[in-house]
Amino acid sequence: MRALIHLAILSLVLPVFGCDDEPEAPTEPVEEVSTDDEPGSDQLEPGPTGDLMREHFLKVREARQALVGDDIEGARAAMAWLADNDPGLDAVPTPLRPNLEGMREEARSFADATTLSEASMAFAGMLNYCGECHQHVEGGPEFAMPPGPDGDALQDQMQRHRWAIERMWEGIVSRNLETYVDGATVMGDVQLRAEELPHGVLEPERIDAIIAHVHELAGAAKESTDWDDRTENFGRLLATCATCHRALGVGAFARAAMDPAIEEPTEEPTEEAAAE
Repeated sequence: MRALIHLAILSLVLPVFGCDDEPEAPTEPVEEVSTDDEPGSDQLEPGPTGDLMREHFLKVREARQALVGDDIEGARAAMAWLADNDPGLDAVPTPLRPNLEGMREEARSFADATTLSEASMAFAGMLNYCGECHQHVEGGPEFAMPPGPDGDALQDQMQRHRWAIERMWEGIVSRNLETYVDGATVMGDVQLRAEELPHGVLEPERIDAIIAHVHELAGAAKESTDWDDRTENFGRLLATCATCHRALGVGAFARAAMDPAIEEPTEEPTEEAAAE
């Protein structure tokens, strides 16, 4: 309960548009990550559906990385594209239109978000529609499972956070329960200590409360019994990560640490599957 109270207070003082204080950023450099490796033609079926899925994948990934990295305007731009883009019946047949429209509506609601929590829940709701559509055609994306990072250093533990979030979002969009649970399990096992984190606008005890809240949410995610609950818990975790990154002033470092190459789908639904 104490963790929830602290997080609620933090959400009030950290609206979507930023905070007045300038927290101290970490001094340790973060290795730049290449964004050249994107899903290629060998990974996606050619044609309207394959082209659309590739575009959606890139924009959803862009929005998620911007949100976690405290680039709310970047996230808004990606979500606006997803809300406004109507690919037509050639790419999304009539039986799948409700999923597409639901996804677009959630993307539109992102523009109305006034807190990081609201923005994160809108993003998660959009992912749920993506997963429902993939489940309907029995042909969603398949992702390779990279090994989880080892080590006890702060950078290693934050990489485990990143790994966990990526597995959970992959699980949602591909409707792969094992992948989702693997991510939630690692998220619950990550050990962070307040004294190791950069000094921002948060007191150490409040950071400890947020870390405890992350573990609580990870446990709830593992115990979720349906995809609506799993998606909601993911959204709450994402909001907690984004809020903490903003408070500590490490958004740019969080964005740089997210390697897009490890989460590219290896397979997409065929045109025939989408039309069924």
